[in-house]
Amino acid sequence: MMDLITPLPRTKRGHDAIVVFVDRFSKATHFALCSTSGTAKDLAEDDEEEVLVRKKHG
Repeated sequence: MMDLITPLPRTKRGHDAIVVFVDRFSKATHFALCSTSGTAKDLAEDDEEEVLVRKKHG
């Protein structure tokens, strides 16, 4: 499951939202900063990077 937390104050790096992922099997949650000014494709690419980094390092 994926959900967005918006609107939030914009950070210096341009993030103004948090995307939340919940693994339905393990109930694990992952949070990532994102921007509401991007497209759905941008969000998907950013989220893919975040999930891959967490799997590698976390």
